[in-house]
Amino acid sequence: MYQVDFKRDDSKPKDPETNIHKYGCNFMCCLAIPQFMNRKKLQPSQIIDIYLYANKCGWLDYDCTVNKPNEIINYAAQILGDKKYRYANVFVKGVTSDSDWNVSSYQHTSDLPGNGNIYFFIVDFLTGSSGNYGGHHFELYNSIGTLMYDPANCTVNKYKGVNKISCYKVSFKK
Repeated sequence: MYQVDFKRDDSKPKDPETNIHKYGCNFMCCLAIPQFMNRKKLQPSQIIDIYLYANKCGWLDYDCTVNKPNEIINYAAQILGDKKYRYANVFVKGVTSDSDWNVSSYQHTSDLPGNGNIYFFIVDFLTGSSGNYGGHHFELYNSIGTLMYDPANCTVNKYKGVNKISCYKVSFKK
């Protein structure tokens, strides 16, 4: 899967048209979901095109603040030619303690009914950094709590806690 260079080394080339290299971890996690489901990867030019289109539609701010994750995920799925799955945000939950973010605690809720659906969680970690990088880092987990995708390739190594967890359901189109 394509990963933008999130290493904060200014000597490395960056995406000239976007801020994905600075703030794009949530955006890249959204794009990872249909890539995993379709076993296809988006090309760098497609990712930039999705960023530009999502920004124009208001789904994503220039600084990669994701405003409409469902639209971004489903648009990426469309770009991948996905005709099999439907993607929807099930819930976003604020987290009050570090242990509260464990995804296994959500497996018993009515929000995860099963019935052949697949779930992904995007976890918003607080990093304690400030300034240009916003103090948050997002990672993608599956429904049993296994890390599926870290857009920073493990370069973010200190978390101050968890801010929120977002659950996305993947179901078959009828």
